[in-house]
Amino acid sequence: MNKYKSAMDTICDNEFAVTGAEMLGIAKSASLQGETDTVKGVHRGRAAGKVLWIAAACMLVFGTTVSAMGYGPFGEGFRRFFGNDPVTASIIEEGHYGQIGQSVTDGIFTVDFVSVTGDAMYPKLLFDVTVNDEALTSTNSRLRLFAYVMDEDTYRDRRDQYVMWNAYGQKDPDVASLYHVCMDGPGYFLTKDGEVLASIEKISFEFPGYEEIYEYDVDMEYRFSVPDSALKETYIQYYDNMTIPGFHTDYDLYRAEFGAYDSVLVVTYDYIGTELADGRTDFEEVRNLFDSSWQDFSGHFVLSVDGEEYAPLESGWSWCDEEGTFFEPGRCSAWIRFPSIDHGSAESIKLIAGGQEYVLK
Repeated sequence: MNKYKSAMDTICDNEFAVTGAEMLGIAKSASLQGETDTVKGVHRGRAAGKVLWIAAACMLVFGTTVSAMGYGPFGEGFRRFFGNDPVTASIIEEGHYGQIGQSVTDGIFTVDFVSVTGDAMYPKLLFDVTVNDEALTSTNSRLRLFAYVMDEDTYRDRRDQYVMWNAYGQKDPDVASLYHVCMDGPGYFLTKDGEVLASIEKISFEFPGYEEIYEYDVDMEYRFSVPDSALKETYIQYYDNMTIPGFHTDYDLYRAEFGAYDSVLVVTYDYIGTELADGRTDFEEVRNLFDSSWQDFSGHFVLSVDGEEYAPLESGWSWCDEEGTFFEPGRCSAWIRFPSIDHGSAESIKLIAGGQEYVLK
């Protein structure tokens, strides 16, 4: 999912009127199975009861806060449950989080939407889930939350064209029925002006030593606006006339985005008329060939920042604009991720590719 999100959100900038999911060929949501799927060991149920909506006023909180997630400073509480994510903890401690304070319960589950944090490329949604069923919490069960996160119109009209975001919960060591969830969210929707809808549609449980997965369909909707300072800003730079000759085509550097989690470069290229395409004009027929070519070529790139060199973390996949909505018809796009750098303090940033240096700053 992180790879998919990187491809989506780095190709789409805030001026685009569609999401990366649409631009990358529209990822279909996996249709739900029947009420019980014993072959795959999946047991499904619908949490009964009338959904109660309890919405508190959204407010931006700086400094110290006490919430269900933390006991004392919010950053310390985050580190306690998500110690493997020090970047987000640091972002929170810098004051980049917006308290949402909305809670929905259906009898079995009470889900508190605590906060939004992260940066503009990789927003994080923090939830606390209380499970009011001892049979589900008495063992070392693993909870997983599934949600759509988008604007209202997209949810009502086109949510079947998207995949749900999902994340596992961390069980609270002191409260047996409480789980803490840190879920990635779509940068495109969460950096736009206006209201966002987070709709939790499924909660699943996995039990150690058992193959069965218990799934509960739920209907929990949260409408909120992201406070201005909740997400740490990223630095975005667009480029013209910076062409990198590749193995089978030339790549034009289109955009670079430098954030707290990583640095992402986006290139565009033509595939029609190339030797690798071999006369084919349907990109789906040659996507794997061009992805492989890009990954082989870009895997040797180096990002040089004030003389310190960084190897790529990941070379991503392509999306092609067959209809010419955003680029020229047949123009495609790919991306590559490097470690996060401090763009503001860096005096020199260069991309070393194919034996050549390209000055980014």
